[in-house]
Amino acid sequence: MKSQRSLLLFLACGIVYTFPVSISLLTPLAGLAQTRVSSKSYRVANLYTIQLPTDWYVEVLEDNYLMITNYKRGGTGGIAPTQAIKTDIVILPESFEAIVRRNSSGTRTEDDSRILRRGALKLGGRDAYRIWTTESQFDFPDAVVTYVRYGKGKTASIISFYTAQNSAAVPLIERIHGSFRSLQP
Repeated sequence: MKSQRSLLLFLACGIVYTFPVSISLLTPLAGLAQTRVSSKSYRVANLYTIQLPTDWYVEVLEDNYLMITNYKRGGTGGIAPTQAIKTDIVILPESFEAIVRRNSSGTRTEDDSRILRRGALKLGGRDAYRIWTTESQFDFPDAVVTYVRYGKGKTASIISFYTAQNSAAVPLIERIHGSFRSLQP
């Protein structure tokens, strides 16, 4: 009886313990409502796969440059809507080591965004490096950038742009970036 009351109190208070799971099992959150949405794996040529919410818009542009948004693109620019998230994925013809070396010191990026934090991680068993920035001069003032070792002399670049007012953006972006899997040896 006492354990049932403890469990009810635990649930009533909204305390949830999250068990460690593979990033591929996580369902992304949508906007501020944080409701569960279904996700779908997208494969770009023989290059990579990535998990995205099924209702997002995906465009494959020239040279397998992938643009992903949670809104229908259009308009003339300006400040991004609060809930908007835009992600660009491209394979860069530059080594992972060179990119990390260039981005591992200083307080500003090459485009003069302020670096909030950065760190190394593993994605799909590959070395990766992530940078969180703010104060961009672009339509979206905030960004999460993940570089993934892709192949000999190449690096996958995953950049997601958002506004800091979107409190659900960063966890969702990190899940999307974390689902990246290279199809190259």
